[in-house]
Amino acid sequence: MLRLADDSISHCRRAFVEFMASAGYYDEPIGIALAGCLLDLELYVRVSVLRWGIGASAEQFELFSTLVEAGAGRRVPRFPNPLSSEYWNESQLRRGIRGLNIVRRIRAGEGVPQIRGEFPEEDNFVFDSINFVRTISERESAWRDMKRRRADR
Repeated sequence: MLRLADDSISHCRRAFVEFMASAGYYDEPIGIALAGCLLDLELYVRVSVLRWGIGASAEQFELFSTLVEAGAGRRVPRFPNPLSSEYWNESQLRRGIRGLNIVRRIRAGEGVPQIRGEFPEEDNFVFDSINFVRTISERESAWRDMKRRRADR
């Protein structure tokens, strides 16, 4: 299963994250793989990890946070260059920590609209996807009400 986390096809990486979320299993190698997926440039994969973090147990999320803050999961450049490696390592670390901060604030009960303005570096798709999942029950309820009103006519 861990091989999916490093697959070149983004759907496989996302499937790995979603499988881990549904299985509820967590250990250090999985945490490192999830940290790598948090840094993924494919936004669907990144959103999946953020959603995993929102739903993970407090213990799992703390262990995962420790790994991300330590720089786990960063991609190793194919042609390391000492002049640019430090820059990209810092960039990836900031991106990982930004993801953790978004999840921490959502877990603390803050709404997506409140958080969105404070993270201008994050793509709006990430916030829209998280908000979509968080508001699905409200939208389903409104849809059922609309269908009921139409049937009552």
